[in-house]
Amino acid sequence: MKIIPKIEQYYPVSDEWYPNYPNNLVRMRVTFYENDDPEKDMVRISFWGADDFGLEKDELVSRKVFYKKIKEIKNWLKNIPEPLSAKWLKEQGFISA
Repeated sequence: MKIIPKIEQYYPVSDEWYPNYPNNLVRMRVTFYENDDPEKDMVRISFWGADDFGLEKDELVSRKVFYKKIKEIKNWLKNIPEPLSAKWLKEQGFISA
């Protein structure tokens, strides 16, 4: 499995992420995994506090629509509520990592 360059940025949060990054921030990372089978590439969106608390969401994606998926994720990220909360992410299908 090949890991493709990622998107990473920080978001303010309204809750505790054990601990938060300075200024009440969490790190968001989008990582793309390229499989041997081009129909089974994977995108992982993760949000992490500064230690060991994180929430992740994985999605299988075909390489044919890979760049379309990147665009969808970037648009989704523009509409994340600020401050963000673990409760909201769980409502969006994120699970504990």
